[in-house]
Amino acid sequence: MRRTRPGVPAWSAIFLALACLVPGCALPGDGTEGGALPTVGPPIKEQVVPVRAVEDTEIAVSESWTVTIPAGAAPAGATFAVRATPDQDGAPALSRADLTLSSGQPSTPLEFTYRTVDPVPSGVEIFFVGRPSGTGDSPAPSTVVAARLDADRRTATAEIPHLSWWEVFVTEANHVLTSAAGLRTNAPSCETQPRPAWLEEAIFLEGKDAPMLVCTGADPNDRETAVVKIRNNRGVAMIVTAPVTPKWAYAEAFSGLPSAFVSEFLTATTEAFGVPSSERARTWVLPPGTGLDIGFTERSLSAQPAAKITTRVSTSSVAYGLIWNALAEHFDDPTALTAIELGIMGVCFGEGVNSAVTASDAGALAAAVARIAGCAIQSAPDIIGEISGHLSDEAWNALQRGHAITGKISELRFRLLPLLAVAQATIVIGDTLSTLALGSGAYEIALFTTFGAQAGLASLCGGIDERRTVRHPELGEVTVGLSRPSGVGEGCIAVVDRRGSKLLVQKVSIYGDELDFADPATDATNNVFITYNPGRYNGVITLVPVAGGYADIGWNDPDGLNYQSTTHAYYYAELIGPGDDGRYTIEASSNDCEPDCASGTITKEILRWNGSRYE
Repeated sequence: MRRTRPGVPAWSAIFLALACLVPGCALPGDGTEGGALPTVGPPIKEQVVPVRAVEDTEIAVSESWTVTIPAGAAPAGATFAVRATPDQDGAPALSRADLTLSSGQPSTPLEFTYRTVDPVPSGVEIFFVGRPSGTGDSPAPSTVVAARLDADRRTATAEIPHLSWWEVFVTEANHVLTSAAGLRTNAPSCETQPRPAWLEEAIFLEGKDAPMLVCTGADPNDRETAVVKIRNNRGVAMIVTAPVTPKWAYAEAFSGLPSAFVSEFLTATTEAFGVPSSERARTWVLPPGTGLDIGFTERSLSAQPAAKITTRVSTSSVAYGLIWNALAEHFDDPTALTAIELGIMGVCFGEGVNSAVTASDAGALAAAVARIAGCAIQSAPDIIGEISGHLSDEAWNALQRGHAITGKISELRFRLLPLLAVAQATIVIGDTLSTLALGSGAYEIALFTTFGAQAGLASLCGGIDERRTVRHPELGEVTVGLSRPSGVGEGCIAVVDRRGSKLLVQKVSIYGDELDFADPATDATNNVFITYNPGRYNGVITLVPVAGGYADIGWNDPDGLNYQSTTHAYYYAELIGPGDDGRYTIEASSNDCEPDCASGTITKEILRWNGSRYE
């Protein structure tokens, strides 16, 4: 809520707070023994002070800090007011004050000074963060000013360029960075569902310190779908690209996103990372410590006997990971984190940040991360606009109601401060660069398939129009494929095992596309049933399992018209059932053509399975 007081312009307020941003941290004392951070700072001295026009004016806001107004910064007769203010938006503040200059903005910068009893520890930084007056808990553009510490690290000073609400934060970059550098996650498990036989081998860097922890298995709902499980074992984001568009993929970090905008979020995220449009359907951003499961079919990988899942780390993915870690300590909300990251990428990721990181990039990488963090702190309204621009009004409202996204964005001004000091504390960057030194193999998963059923069928019949996976009593799962001609011609039936080895191939005369699997394709006999029509009457073909494959259908003339009834083909016949016994029967028709076929007598006979054929 915007607050004003009679006679005091709201735009002239200064808001000041000192905060410790590290869980369990202890700052130098403010009048307490041992340097422990007190939960409440010295009381604010509420006052109205005349400002001297020709010499400096020093105001003691509390026993710990002062504001100095340089001579000439305000006109004669101006006053400076100090008022205590309540805590705001969860910022862990030690002290707060609302400071106003009656004449408006000073003509020269003010000096803020904060003094501590004990020295500020090495690695701890002090920042002043300013926001426009009256913004309250709302996201607002913020100005960040790093304080200077004197030689004994007891006095922090900063020149404040303009009057607004100012906060003072004390933060330790090493805490966030060591947390990210030390991040290791649990390996996935695939033991209960071994990978399908067609996925012959998967090669990847193994070990608990590998950048990716990987296993391969099968989909519990479809054991012929191979599953590759990947866990990001580093404190940076990884950009994972599959060799083909998979049957399905599950990214656990994004599973909580409302369905109304998950597609938009994922598309916008990969676009911001510079992923080509042709690869976005098979590319995912994997935040630190999170997992990705990808399901592949044999058909999708059959054209690539040695396909690779590749992973890329760029400047932007390092920044993405560090921001994720810094915020995840406070926001246990992957949906909000994903939205905030999307907004930051759209506003703050500039040219060059999507280039691949090399093992010699530490300085440039640290500078880029600090730049992105500084931009995010300064650009809260723009970040909100970027997020809402990707969403419908309904989805944006849901994000507001269920995830308090605006309030979380307002906290960026102090949650991301540790990343501004990343250039002086490059632990996570060193961890990343040392991993990159392992070579590209550390970020790849090679998938080696067998020759494969799809390729085997294609080698026997050419283009396959339809296929079914069925169970052979001795060989297990086999694949039957049908190839249909256009117009009058020759169709093709083929059966192969898991590796694509031939079990049966048979040409059949058909008209148009009249070659189909029965529904269901098998019955209690384990035979496979196929219907066909060469141009006049329907027929039924039975594929009968025998040791090592399937029985010959009985059409032995390779150049003849293969459609007449024979051992396992029944022309002028219809399939009936399956019945209560789980078996099909075949209704065979015949015409005596007396005196001619048009007026002949048609008789019908029901054929039943006798264990070797239908009669």
